[in-house]
Amino acid sequence: MSETISNSAKTSSALYNNIKLHDLAETCGKDLLIQWGFKFSPFSENKNYRKFWEGKKERPDIVVEYKDKKAFINWNGKRRPVWLIDKHAVSSYEKWKDKLHYPLLVCFAIFDRNDYFQDIRFAVAGVHNYLPCKRKMRDANEVVEFESDLPEFTKADVLNYLS
Repeated sequence: MSETISNSAKTSSALYNNIKLHDLAETCGKDLLIQWGFKFSPFSENKNYRKFWEGKKERPDIVVEYKDKKAFINWNGKRRPVWLIDKHAVSSYEKWKDKLHYPLLVCFAIFDRNDYFQDIRFAVAGVHNYLPCKRKMRDANEVVEFESDLPEFTKADVLNYLS
């Protein structure tokens, strides 16, 4: 039987804030990809608005393509430059990376308290190291933290990692 995940450990306002930051990160990231001439398509449906979903089967948000080179991208919105991600999510994403042989870019978009975009950095699974973190997410999930020197989300840097 599949494990079921509930986001009930979060208050409604905390859940909404995380969803809002994710949606802002996705919008800003996709806008940049369009400007740079990248194509992309969804790889997973947005489960943020569901109360329950199957656990440990997370998928990256999109597949991005540029001149027959592809990669997975997962968007994360943050209020400060801390490169944390759910441990089970990144493990699941890495399984997709290994199965389809696409690089996995985990993008972290930073926004101020007024939701103004500040920066986007990204980590590439298998290139940028991450370690278990003692902190837990607001939904009580275990997290990992990527190393601090992540590249900026620029066209040139993204192209360096596409396969």
